[in-house]
Amino acid sequence: MRKLLTLAIIVGAFAGSATLSGNHMGASSSCVNDKCLVAASSSVGSVIISLALFVYLFLRPTAPLRINANGVVGVWRRFWAFLIDYALVLFVVSPLAALAPLLIEAGHTGSFEWSFVRTFSRPSDSLVVVPAVFASFTALYLYFFLHPLKNWQTVGEYILGFKVVAASDIGPKPVYGTRPITGFIGLCVWPISVYFALQKEDKRFWWDTDSRTRVVRVEESPPG
Repeated sequence: MRKLLTLAIIVGAFAGSATLSGNHMGASSSCVNDKCLVAASSSVGSVIISLALFVYLFLRPTAPLRINANGVVGVWRRFWAFLIDYALVLFVVSPLAALAPLLIEAGHTGSFEWSFVRTFSRPSDSLVVVPAVFASFTALYLYFFLHPLKNWQTVGEYILGFKVVAASDIGPKPVYGTRPITGFIGLCVWPISVYFALQKEDKRFWWDTDSRTRVVRVEESPPG
């Protein structure tokens, strides 16, 4: 029940934030030849929801867990957990990352607006849009790095009932720092990654082996 409530809260936050920002959040800039499209959008409500989700990531209640030794974490279970986590991080970062472009745009126009779209570029665009994109990737890296490092479940892992742990209690320690990077590479070639994972009994991806980690099904321990 708690997992369904968590999922409902996350989906509600996503829908509310997107609606308040006019179904567009964050900042983007693209130019092809002499045609450009530069946009940024946020809102007071989206910023508040973003900050609330950020606090929730660190203060959400947890319960003691026990490993289900008979359970296998399937490929698609991991995929849906990743989508939840990926969307969560972007919904936290995007409304905040859009603030710098909005403030700089207000400096040019003399009036602050929570959203703008224009078909020409300014030299300042790369100074704010590129850092905004970099901030998003940095947030994703830290999210997927810190959770296993601190022995936490990500929100997606919690909802889908698994977590990342050390491959073994003896021998070399896990390399959590490289796991998000190699996992991203594996995601870019997902047909190959999925194919080889499906051939294994424990459905382990190659970046699990590379980082000396494994993914296990977990259940909340009963009180007492």
